[in-house]
Formats: sequence, C-alpha cells, structure tokens
Amino acid sequence: MHVFPVADAPVDRRARHRRLLLDELANPREVAVRRADRVFHDGRILLRQGVGSRDRVRQRRRLSPGPGRERADPKFTFVTLLLGIATVWLYAAIRPRLGPGPKTAIVAGVFVWALSYLYASIFFYMLGTQSLGLVVLGVVWSGVEMIIASSVGAYLYKEA
Repeated sequence: MHVFPVADAPVDRRARHRRLLLDELANPREVAVRRADRVFHDGRILLRQGVGSRDRVRQRRRLSPGPGRERADPKFTFVTLLLGIATVWLYAAIRPRLGPGPKTAIVAGVFVWALSYLYASIFFYMLGTQSLGLVVLGVVWSGVEMIIASSVGAYLYKEA
C-alpha cells in the first residue's frame, strides 16, 4: 500500500500525516525497509553531488564507459541483492553463538563489508583507478550503509 499522494492531487498535510502514522502502526517492518531505502537513496545522492564530487568528476571523465552507458546496470542491483541475502544468512548463522540483536547484526555487516567493499576499494586503489580520498570516502560510506542494511535485515529476519 502506497500512502503518498499522486503528484497532480492536492495535498492535505494533516490527512497525509494521519495516513503515514496509521501506516507506521499497521506495517512497522515495511516502514523500516522504506526508511532504510530512503537513507541509502539520499546518501548516494549526497555522496555523488556533494562530498568528493571534484575527484569523482575527474575519475568519471578518465574512466567513462562512453555514451549510453550512464545508467546503472541491473546486474549491479542483482549482485547487491545477493550481498544482502548473504549478510542476513551470516546473521542467521552467527545468531546462535552471539545471540539475537543489533550487536550480532553489526558483526555480520562489518564482516561482509570487509570481504566486499573494503577489499574491492583497496584493490582498485592499488590498481590506480581511484584516488585515496575517494577510496577512504567510499569505504567509510559503505561501512555505515552495511551496518544499517544488516540491522534492517536482522530486524526483518524470522527464525523458521
């Protein structure tokens, strides 16, 4: 159920806030996923447009794939989905030993982050395709994202 009004419809703020509040009470898990998705989306926009934008523009010019390839490839989305599934799987695997909760989710997220984002960032820095500033920025940014993503995944995880 989508609670956001259609773009052409007039917006009554009080009614919209009431609907949002009722939606949060009725579907807390869906709202948590929606908020986490919004954090990632806004974070990526901030990362692309603000922080590190000069280095990123310089790097994009140097490594440009050519016209018509600016859009994100669906393969990246699929691989990221697999990474999320692996993170929740790892959370489920270490949960009996460390106990359920955010601490276990953070441990799972940091472990997957180190094996994926940290490794790839160091690798690309060593190849010379990214500057040290962009590597540090990307590593820190992805670390925060993985902690949030693993916490949301742990929140949504149900023992069978």
